[in-house]
Amino acid sequence: MSHKRLAKWKAFSSRTVFLVLELLGQRGIGGLMENYVEVYDTTVTLGSWAITTLVGLTFLMAPVTKIVSDLTSRRGATVVCGVIYSCCFILLGAFGTSIWQVFVLHIIAGSSASLVNIASYMTLGDHFGANFGIAHSAAMFVAAVSGIVSPLMMAHFEDTYGFRWALILFGAVAAHFVVAGVCMVPTTHDDEDMVETVDRVDDSSLSMLRAHPHVILHLVFYAITWILSASFAVVLDPFGRFCGLSSSSATLLIVWYSIGSLCGRCFVFIVFQRGLQNRVGVVLFPVSLAIVAQTVAISTCSEPLLIGCAVLVGVSTGSMNNWGSSMVRDISCDVHFGSTAAWVTTSAGIGATIAGLLIGWVYGVRRSYGDVMLFFASLNVVQCILSSIVLTWKQGDPQTCGDAVTVTFDDLEQDPPKETYQLAADNIRSIESEGKRS
Repeated sequence: MSHKRLAKWKAFSSRTVFLVLELLGQRGIGGLMENYVEVYDTTVTLGSWAITTLVGLTFLMAPVTKIVSDLTSRRGATVVCGVIYSCCFILLGAFGTSIWQVFVLHIIAGSSASLVNIASYMTLGDHFGANFGIAHSAAMFVAAVSGIVSPLMMAHFEDTYGFRWALILFGAVAAHFVVAGVCMVPTTHDDEDMVETVDRVDDSSLSMLRAHPHVILHLVFYAITWILSASFAVVLDPFGRFCGLSSSSATLLIVWYSIGSLCGRCFVFIVFQRGLQNRVGVVLFPVSLAIVAQTVAISTCSEPLLIGCAVLVGVSTGSMNNWGSSMVRDISCDVHFGSTAAWVTTSAGIGATIAGLLIGWVYGVRRSYGDVMLFFASLNVVQCILSSIVLTWKQGDPQTCGDAVTVTFDDLEQDPPKETYQLAADNIRSIESEGKRS
């Protein structure tokens, strides 16, 4: 195996490890929401907000952590942040006594995970270039398996060892963030593999928004996606109990939701592999299924129907999560990939952070989880509208900015396009003609 191919596999592994542990925290810790409320003597609003704050800060701090990762070694910073994340949950399980201590440790843990997130994201983009969408959707598909295992694992820890030991054991598992750091390899390009000019457009947020204004709507779309993704991991268990299911059956709803999420991510991986990611139907189909599922869930307490609804909702959130993050290079360009990635990640953080507050607010109106599901269905409708506008608007947007273009050829993966051969031949003929005239 060549050095380049090995570096790509390491970058892919680094991103996959992060996504596995992120889903473990989102689905596993989310399933312990009622334990948070009981053990730390707090309200549903604060308990759910504490959990979604952990998930949200993993993405919300992206612009800051991008600067830190650019100024330091991505590998070293990721290893340090992985250790901090692990220690936060060990301390929380061993010594936590109030919800405010939970908030402090969750904020520290979420900020640490944010650097791992943006560092692994940028490293994957550096190594895979134009194939970033396929690579990232594949990593999310592989990582989705952890979403199925995590609620069962955390429920087993909680039943066997108690809530506090469950947090301590989660902290021990989360120490594998260190592996994500070890797998990061700096990008290197040989002279024969890269041709680059220096007159590049400034890779700034303002420049990105001027060049690609439809990115703003994509940010709103992705924030809504993460409101739904973070919320369902918290709400499905208590919603199942609200509908009369047993404790074990309610926990299994999260498992079925994760199975649906796995299918949704597989769907998006196939879509990117076949180059169909710019079609509106890719978004409308799974989101429409979620709207129907949530409408049915509100009006039934049948366990088989609730399981079916959880699967369809999982298909929608899994596919939209994967599609929204993997479209970064498609909705921008090589020049603005870095700033677009940072802001898309930030929009996910905003959505996940406010998800807990929205759950508590909607639930508190009539103390009904049915109202929460109806609210989620209305957000799905907004998703459909925004995605349709974004994909229609981007059709007229050039995918390059400025006069300079960077082209990278990996001789192990693909041959240069025919246009490159033609350009080289024209240059040779031009040089020959000038030599004859002189």
